[in-house]
Amino acid sequence: MVTIADAVKLEEAVPPGRIRLISCARFLRAYNHSAWLFHKCISQFKVTRKFIKSLDNEVFFVGFPTDRLLVTIGKREIISGDYGCDVVLSPEEIPNEDEYEVWKRSIPVSQSSNADFNSLPLTGPDAEREVIRLIKEYPIERKTPLDYMNFLSDLRNMLNNE
Repeated sequence: MVTIADAVKLEEAVPPGRIRLISCARFLRAYNHSAWLFHKCISQFKVTRKFIKSLDNEVFFVGFPTDRLLVTIGKREIISGDYGCDVVLSPEEIPNEDEYEVWKRSIPVSQSSNADFNSLPLTGPDAEREVIRLIKEYPIERKTPLDYMNFLSDLRNMLNNE
């Protein structure tokens, strides 16, 4: 299975005018620049923006089931590869590159699980507010003492990473 780091590297090598779709189980995902092209040229699917700690960078992606590929991309050319496939855009479809940075800033940061709070680069009052929110939401009555100790350790690390 392709990791997010591998997918980002594959995305960096995509030729101009193509959308690289990476196969992830039964889904296809477009990352970063390909996600932007997909969102602008093919379909405005929900875009996810996450800070990936191992890459020390944000990643943007869209995804859809593999069996919906032909319906989703229409009559565009598909070039298969070991990673998944590339969708070839016509020259008149390709948007102005200056829009890419504006688009990236417009996508909100996503948190898909409680564990993601460690991956967001929060500092100062923002980190303190997030810790307070997490403490208020923590279901202590359903956790073991060990779970609670681990939770406290994570909160402490979050505050110490400032």
